[in-house]
Amino acid sequence: MMKTARSTTSSRAAYTDKNKTMTLIKTSTPDSQITLSESAAEAKKTLTMASSEITEVKSPEESTAAKAVIARIDTHMKDFEKARVAAKAPFLEICQKLDALSREHVASLDSERKRLSRIAAGFDAEQLRKAQEEAAAAQRKAEEEERERRKAIAEAEKKQREAEQSGDEAAKLEAEILAETANEAPAKAVVVAPIPEHLEGIRMKTEITVTDIKALYAAHPMFVRLEPDLRMIRAAIDSGQTLPGVKVERVPDVAKRRGV
Repeated sequence: MMKTARSTTSSRAAYTDKNKTMTLIKTSTPDSQITLSESAAEAKKTLTMASSEITEVKSPEESTAAKAVIARIDTHMKDFEKARVAAKAPFLEICQKLDALSREHVASLDSERKRLSRIAAGFDAEQLRKAQEEAAAAQRKAEEEERERRKAIAEAEKKQREAEQSGDEAAKLEAEILAETANEAPAKAVVVAPIPEHLEGIRMKTEITVTDIKALYAAHPMFVRLEPDLRMIRAAIDSGQTLPGVKVERVPDVAKRRGV
């Protein structure tokens, strides 16, 4: 039999939080010293010697002797396996208790974390949505102002051409002033949605949802993976069907020999 013992020495699982060590779990662990009993070592020595004495089998008597040693070895191995399971049981029990304790301890905290994450994420998403809407409105305004600027330039250039054709110096001067004023107005740049300060540093991710896989495949077949359903194909072939694009061969299955 295998020896095993429990130590009464207290072991602590701890972690450091802001330079302060906190003890969170106290346990009494089994002794790490695990050895074989004298009887187990002696049984192994005896069986090894009995087996080594048989080097060949050439008679019914020798076959009987070999089988007897085999039976003794089988018995010892079964007894040793039972001893191993028994010695391992206390360790498994401790692991199960530790897992249960951990689950119970963090369950409510995990629920609170998820709740806080949910409401914080909701607020962040709303703030980002507002920022994007404001940027979109500013962009629309910039685009409208740019259209007006270009319209003013075109109108000034038209008046300038008309003044040159008519020879009216006053109209020509007025047209030149209008053209210069319109061209001096700065072009409106694209407005980018600012990220709210409290969202700075938060990693953004891209979510992808395929809404029409047929349309995607028709436009870009390399983005859609087609895979054969081997279970359905095998069932169809077993029923006698012939399938296009499928090669069927009979090969030996070394993992499943007949009679084994």
